[in-house]
Amino acid sequence: MFGADGPRPIWRDAMNQALRGAPRLPLPMAFVPDPAPPKPEPGNPTETATAPPATTAPGPQR
Repeated sequence: MFGADGPRPIWRDAMNQALRGAPRLPLPMAFVPDPAPPKPEPGNPTETATAPPATTAPGPQR
């Protein structure tokens, strides 16, 4: 069972009864800024080196 299967309808019905007649108010919105990009650590290059392409070992000879 998941929350939408059993508990959700029970909660919805209970809250509809509890809030009957109450004014519908908008929910407040919070401003959450994007995180700052990470700062490079001292002594480490800012660009990462790319690894050479992977090669596949030859299979057994038949």
